[in-house]
Amino acid sequence: MTFSIVAYDVRTHELGGAVASFAFGVGPLALWARPGAGIVITQMIPEASYAAVGLDRMEAGEAADTVLSSLLRTDAGAGQRQLAMLDPQGKVAAYTGAQCVAYAGHQAKAGISTQGAMLLNVGIWDEMYEAFASAAGSLTARLITALEKGQELGGDIRGHRAAALIVVRAEASDRPWRDRIVDLRIDDHPEPIKELRRLLRLNQLYSASNNAFETALSGDMAGALAEFARLEQDTPDDPDVASRHGILLALSGDTANARRRFGACYRITDAWRDVVRRLALAGFLPDDPRLL
Repeated sequence: MTFSIVAYDVRTHELGGAVASFAFGVGPLALWARPGAGIVITQMIPEASYAAVGLDRMEAGEAADTVLSSLLRTDAGAGQRQLAMLDPQGKVAAYTGAQCVAYAGHQAKAGISTQGAMLLNVGIWDEMYEAFASAAGSLTARLITALEKGQELGGDIRGHRAAALIVVRAEASDRPWRDRIVDLRIDDHPEPIKELRRLLRLNQLYSASNNAFETALSGDMAGALAEFARLEQDTPDDPDVASRHGILLALSGDTANARRRFGACYRITDAWRDVVRRLALAGFLPDDPRLL
C-alpha cells in the first residue's frame, strides 16, 4: 500500500525520509523524524508507538537495529507491519512482516533503506535503492528520485494519491527551528510525487530568500543583495522574493531598483501597492515619495 525510503547523507550529516502511497495523508501516518534522534517509517498497518518509542531510544544512543528488534518482540501484530529505522549515526534497520500484502519487501544497507508493500510489481524496493545510490545532487533531490523510480515501476497497486518528504539534522543544535531542514507533504493530489518535487523547488527558493534576508539583518547588506540578485536571475517574478529584495534595496538607498523589484509584485495584483505603503507606515521601508 506504500513505498518509502530513509537515508543518511555522509557529506551533510542529514537524515532524510520520503514516502508515497494511495492512502490519503500518508505523511503523518507513516513518516516520523526528529533532529538528533532519527527517522522511523511505519507502514502496511502503521503503529505510531514504533515512532514515539523508537525515536526516544535512538536519541538516547541505542542503534536502530537494537531498537527495532526489541520493539518487534513485544508486538502481537508484528506480522502485519513494515518498518524502517535510521539512527543519528546513519545505521539502518528494516523489517517486512510475513502478513504484509504482496508484493512486499525491503533492502537496507549502507545508511539507506527502501521498502514497500502492496506494490504492483516485485522488487520495486531494490530498484529504488539503486536509483538513490546512483543519483547525484542533494539528499532531498535523491529521495524524490527514489520515489519517482518506485512510481515508474508501478508503485502502489491501487494508484497514487499522497507523498511526503522530511530531512532533519543528525545532530540537534541549540537552534531547533533550524534542525528541520525540509518538511513537505502532499495529502491528496493526482500526481503527488511531481507535486512534491515542485514544492521542493519552492522550498529551496524561499529558504535561500529567508537566509539572505537574515544575512542583511546580521549586518551584511552587500552579501544579502548579492544573493537576492542571484535569485532574481533564476526566478525574477516571484512576488515573495521580489518584495524582500525590494525592501533591502530601499533600505540600502537604491530606490530605482527597489521600485523595479516591487514592480514584479504589482504585476501580480495592485494590492501589493497598498502592502508597500503599509510597510512604510510600519517603519519597514523609508517614507520616500519616490518609492511610494
